[in-house]
Amino acid sequence: MFKREAGVDVLHIPYKGTTAALTGLIGGDVDLMVESLPAAKPHIDSGRVKVIATGSAKGLTGYPEVETVAKYYPGFNATTWVALMTPKGTAPGVLDKLHASTQAVIKTDRLQKLFRENAAEPMVLSRAQSHDYIAGEVAKWKGIIKQGNISAD
Repeated sequence: MFKREAGVDVLHIPYKGTTAALTGLIGGDVDLMVESLPAAKPHIDSGRVKVIATGSAKGLTGYPEVETVAKYYPGFNATTWVALMTPKGTAPGVLDKLHASTQAVIKTDRLQKLFRENAAEPMVLSRAQSHDYIAGEVAKWKGIIKQGNISAD
């Protein structure tokens, strides 16, 4: 997506995971990488890795000096997210209880501190908002995959 939007020619080098990719970056085997902040944070904080921009249109909590890609390419927003999911057909009452419990835990001081320490921001969404968010992400990435003629290996 960035390659297309920025019009730059970069070579994708597939690594077998974040650890190997970060090792390649720190060791000078690659010139840049795209990674989630929580995974790269220890290396950023130690000075071994420098963040040059964030895909998050909102910016990075704890890193106000980091510019957004959206500043230069309006509408650009690519972030990582995690969702708690259940099998299709889970009873609505179970979903309601699970959602309420999850929301309560997310709001605890202990978990908020853990989020801050790991440069993560919880998205406190209703079940309907979560559904809409995921549907929007699927539609966005489906279009990007089609436009980029991307296929799974």
